[in-house]
Amino acid sequence: MRNPAVGLPPRDDISFKDYPGVFEDFDRDGILNVDDPRPLYPSYDTVEETKLLDSIAFLIDDRQKLIKSKDKVMDGLRFIAPSKGVVKGRVKSPYSIIGKLISKHLRDLTDRAGAKLIVDTGQEARDAGEAIRNGVLDHDGIFIKDYYILPKNGYRAYHFILYYGPQGDQLPVEVQVQTRRMMQIADAAHPLYKKKLHDAAEMGRLTEMASRADEGDKRAAAAIDRIIKDKKGLRDRLTRKK
Repeated sequence: MRNPAVGLPPRDDISFKDYPGVFEDFDRDGILNVDDPRPLYPSYDTVEETKLLDSIAFLIDDRQKLIKSKDKVMDGLRFIAPSKGVVKGRVKSPYSIIGKLISKHLRDLTDRAGAKLIVDTGQEARDAGEAIRNGVLDHDGIFIKDYYILPKNGYRAYHFILYYGPQGDQLPVEVQVQTRRMMQIADAAHPLYKKKLHDAAEMGRLTEMASRADEGDKRAAAAIDRIIKDKKGLRDRLTRKK
C-alpha cells in the first residue's frame, strides 16, 4: 500500500488503513505491528513499555482536528484572495511530523541517556552533587537542575545534564542523585504523573518529610518510613482526589 508520507501530494483523507505496518496484526498474536518486535511471527513481547502505536494514533486523530482549522483558514483566504490568487494548504502526515521532530528537536531531549546515584542521607547526596559539579565525571559541559531548592510538583533530587563531545556535536547524559526515600516516593508517583493523576501538594508534603528524615530527624524518619513501606497506601496518598 502507498505511504502517504512520501512522494504524494498532500492528502486530507489519511486514516489508520493507510498504515497497515503500524495498525494491523500480521501474525495475529494480539500485538499490533508497530509495537511487535517480530510482526511476522507470533510472540508475546512488545518493543517498548511505551507504545508507539498510541503516539501515531494520536497524531492521526490530532490531524483530523487540524484539517478542520486549516480548511477554515483556506476559506477565509479564498474570500480575500484577488481573482488570480491561488490558495493552497496541507497538514503534515504523522511520519512527516515524526521526521521533523527527530531532525529539529531531538537535541532538546536531554534525558535520552541517563544514570542515577541513590544514597542514604541528604549529606551524601550533597557530597555527590558537589563532586559532579567539580568534574569528577570528566564532562565537556554541564547544566544543573536543583530540585531540592525548587521542587518540581513535589519532586526533590539533583539533576545534572552532562555533555560529551566537541562543541556543536555534544550529546547529553542526564545524571540524577537522590536519596533512597526520595526515590521510593518518586517511583510511586511516576505512573500517576504520566497519567496526570498525581497530587503534587501531597507529594510535596511527603518529600519534605523525607528530606527531614534524610537530615537525621528520627521522628520524621519513623513517619515517612512507615508511609513508604505501605506501597498501596503510598500510591493512594499520591493520587489526586477528584
